[in-house]
Amino acid sequence: MTHPIDHDNLEELLPLAPMQEAMLFAGLKDPRAYIQQLQFHVVGALDPERLIRAFELLVSRHAILRASFLWEGVDAPLHVIHRHVQVPVRIAPAEEALAKVLEAERRAFDFAVAPLLRLAVKETDRDRWTVVFTHAHILLDGWSTAILVSELSEAYRGNAMPEPAGHLRDHLAWIQQHESDVPNVARTIKGWMGDWGAPTSIPYDRLRAPVSERQGDLRDGLHGSVRRVWGNELLEAFKRAAKKHRVTLAALVAAAWGVVLHKASREERVVFGLTCAGRSPDVPGAETIVGNLIQTLPLVVEMPLPVSELVSQVQERVSSLQEHAFVPLGAIRSAVGLDARVPLFDSIVVVENFPRTATLADGITVASIDTLERPDVPLALIVAPSDGTVELRLLFDRERFVDGDLEVLLGAFECALKGLFEEENFDALKLTSEKELADGCAPDAEAHVDARTPTPARTPSDARTLPHASVSNESLTAWFARV
Repeated sequence: MTHPIDHDNLEELLPLAPMQEAMLFAGLKDPRAYIQQLQFHVVGALDPERLIRAFELLVSRHAILRASFLWEGVDAPLHVIHRHVQVPVRIAPAEEALAKVLEAERRAFDFAVAPLLRLAVKETDRDRWTVVFTHAHILLDGWSTAILVSELSEAYRGNAMPEPAGHLRDHLAWIQQHESDVPNVARTIKGWMGDWGAPTSIPYDRLRAPVSERQGDLRDGLHGSVRRVWGNELLEAFKRAAKKHRVTLAALVAAAWGVVLHKASREERVVFGLTCAGRSPDVPGAETIVGNLIQTLPLVVEMPLPVSELVSQVQERVSSLQEHAFVPLGAIRSAVGLDARVPLFDSIVVVENFPRTATLADGITVASIDTLERPDVPLALIVAPSDGTVELRLLFDRERFVDGDLEVLLGAFECALKGLFEEENFDALKLTSEKELADGCAPDAEAHVDARTPTPARTPSDARTLPHASVSNESLTAWFARV
């Protein structure tokens, strides 16, 4: 439920970006969705009180870190930006295990109460610390997190910082200015999709099997992850391939994921979500804005094509989606003729590009940054080039996938990506366990559902017990049409 606004503490009201509306909707249905937790592993003589003061300075500096949300009694959800907030920070006692700290910090947020973030500091050994930053993903994207890490270092050192060149309100105004362009963009994406009938099949999806066969190490309500790291040699090969084909790293990643889905599903047109940065050059200082500016839109990849044509097609469409990140998914569903409860895609691709190490002060370094997140899709592929390495991660819903199968799937993606570095002939792109992938995608007659016929949405049991998970039927109806 929402809370009365304290007008004496109100700085401004702002609309939400399309992805933020989707995240708010998902979070109200399932408070476990879209919570991000970052662990900063710090080496050196850290002063935790000084770090907390530096963090509080960032909260006062950036409006989004002082935001709550209003969704009842309004035509569309709003940011409520507060002038002042009490930042939940704590120094964990020595006897408290790190696992307990992480679990306690991951508790659900109340979207109506600011701030939607927490900070905990835990000394794990002599001159070794873990700083735990937990926040609702609706506040921040990865780009913004990188900005905050850099500014935290400056604030910890006591250095003065210039005012940010960009402002969240300008980005949101840019979205509103392009509302008249939305129908045309939606029709373009519909043209890419052609006679689309259902989300592209993902290998090993247990929901395609009869209920009696859904067993193994599935655990209700939890997400798992599998991970691989490439060294500098493969990172340089990655960059050379992008230069050779005159495409971005994001286009190469998307093309490789398209190859995996095509080889597994045997579909000539595959659809998956691509997360776009959403930072338009038309917005002054967009690269300095702290907030959640991303949007995930359907990318359609057609195959088979010669490799050079494939990556060129993907690059053209990736660029178009990046340019039109103001389009809400609801507009695309309407153009395609889908019920709002039907997913356009079951997997997404995210290419992160921000540092995973930092220096807080002389002799104090952030040796590594670990991220825990729970996306609202069954499967998310994250590729993160940084500091001479490339990290590949698959985040997955354990109700639908198991770890061993996803290790095979990640290996197939790795193989497809390396193939794009070396091959020109599409038929030469051979994946590891290719037959196994295809078998894992084989349709099950009992499980098949026409995508245009919605099935009832599953409501997590704990969502009904939390007061902030309530949302009126009127709001649901409106959001189904828009989000």
